[in-house]
Amino acid sequence: MLVQTIAPDARAISYAARHDSDGFLEGELQRREALSYPPFSHLIRVVCSAERADRARAAARPCARRFSAQVRGGETVDRDGATVLGPASCFACAAASARCW
Repeated sequence: MLVQTIAPDARAISYAARHDSDGFLEGELQRREALSYPPFSHLIRVVCSAERADRARAAARPCARRFSAQVRGGETVDRDGATVLGPASCFACAAASARCW
């Protein structure tokens, strides 16, 4: 396998280069539990896209505010530990055009 990356020192790349799937899994599970990421929680991803990045960004901001207001009474974290992350540029689209948020 050939892997191209701009981050050769990234944890996942280092573990893959050493064929250390057990080490990767152990560290990743600890990180995910500390951050309350799956499989220790659930994530919902909402993507706002438009022809122009500024319009996608403008649509994403009120969505995030509304989620916070509707689901958590205006707070970013509710009593059950739910958190609204973002808005942020879409990691899947960032390399292509950054027109999603």
